[in-house]
Amino acid sequence: MYIDPQGLLYIVGAISLLWVTGFLCWALYETARFMRRANGLLEEIQEKVDMVEAFVDDVIEKVSALAGYLDVVMNVGETIAGFLGRGREETKPKRKKRRRLLGLGSDEE
Repeated sequence: MYIDPQGLLYIVGAISLLWVTGFLCWALYETARFMRRANGLLEEIQEKVDMVEAFVDDVIEKVSALAGYLDVVMNVGETIAGFLGRGREETKPKRKKRRRLLGLGSDEE
């Protein structure tokens, strides 16, 4: 049983073609697996980004609502400060008059 060189070349070529085909199938499988993992990862990232976006929107909404109340609170605070300021201005001259009447204050004023 003698194998001529051309027959040997065909056998080696067939085995090589079989190995190349197997390698390409394995590479395609690994690529598909990698893409599937990447797709799952991107879906998880998208979910996390949506959660963060919803949280930020809620915070902005609450801060905006508080900003409306802050204006009212500041106006009330200014009004109260105005009343307290006027009350102190009116009280100080009364004390001076009282001290003068009692003879405790200085007459230089």
